[in-house]
Amino acid sequence: LDKLESETNATWIRVMAPLELLYDSYERVTGTFELLAAVNQTLEMDAAAGQGKELLNGFGRRLQQSTALYALLLRLRQPWTTWVRHSFSQLRALDYWLAKMRKAGVHLASCPAQMADFNRLSDEEANLKRQYAGNVAQGTAAFHMTLRNGAHLQGVPRSTLAAMAAAAQERNLTYGRGWTWAITPASTVPPRDGAPPTPEWGPWTVTFDPWVYNSMMAYCPDRRIRQILYQSYENRASQAPLDNVPVVERML
Repeated sequence: LDKLESETNATWIRVMAPLELLYDSYERVTGTFELLAAVNQTLEMDAAAGQGKELLNGFGRRLQQSTALYALLLRLRQPWTTWVRHSFSQLRALDYWLAKMRKAGVHLASCPAQMADFNRLSDEEANLKRQYAGNVAQGTAAFHMTLRNGAHLQGVPRSTLAAMAAAAQERNLTYGRGWTWAITPASTVPPRDGAPPTPEWGPWTVTFDPWVYNSMMAYCPDRRIRQILYQSYENRASQAPLDNVPVVERML
């Protein structure tokens, strides 16, 4: 970035080409953090992703608020011959970067007080977005509902039943004769009391794993259970301690 800011020749090869290469490398790193946080929704991963983003945000802000770089892009865009010397896609990329830097507040560089307020509000917005996403992720991971009557699961795919039985086993739930009923007609004999959960005999723990949730909403024959699942899913992170209502109000 230092080398790019010290450039004096405002041409596509000397400015835009290295800028796009630099930002592509930056986005590859930030994308990795976002992907890891999305596929592994745990408190530890969320904290690690937050620390990584804080380190990267400083570079992103410096890049997008660089007055030297912004001046180079303006010089590259302003001549009337620009449309002759560059393709339409190049002009689109150039306009994109000019708009991106203006959105990041580069035009406030001449007023330090306004720039400081802008950066403070940007940081607060980023923290609120991270808090919102974290509350939704934790609310999603926290939900579980255990079913013991197989009649409520007629028609649900066996792969989904197996996933729900595995979720029940993770919570140390067991089969109990007389209060856990199998998917009918049962093809196996009832297990002994205290046996681990099975896809056929249960118990079954429903979670908000996308595969399980979508399958239950599509195939579960019990309307009441589908209603509970739907309302619980839509109301995630709307109650303490994971209440997003004040977060949204502050963002607005």
